[in-house]
Amino acid sequence: MLAAEYAETEREQTFSGYTGMDATSQSYYAMASYTFMEKFTLSLLYDVFYSDKDDKDGKDFAATSPSRQDFFSWRKDFGIGLRYDVNANWTLKAEYHDVNGTALFMTVLNDPADLEEDWDYVAFKVSYNF
Repeated sequence: MLAAEYAETEREQTFSGYTGMDATSQSYYAMASYTFMEKFTLSLLYDVFYSDKDDKDGKDFAATSPSRQDFFSWRKDFGIGLRYDVNANWTLKAEYHDVNGTALFMTVLNDPADLEEDWDYVAFKVSYNF
């Protein structure tokens, strides 16, 4: 299976009369998956998000505050996953993601001082379908 998507979203955020953001974000992804041995599916994913399509390097964003890093304005994610269909009801899935940038992180939940430009994560999922 192959899938891809491209989107641009005009965004304006105003707080107490102050415009915090007035930009068009840009995002896209491509994904491919291949099923083999009837029960296994290997997936590859690459997705990109820019908070402002006209500031892809984040320099303008970083210039607005000393606490803002340029990499807060984008996220580039490469992921690989493996799915195993145990039977008609049970599915196991594991994914690894290598990510550059931290756009879309909520600063309420993530201290900006602790964020790193390059990071990765692993996810596991068990599903029961009925």
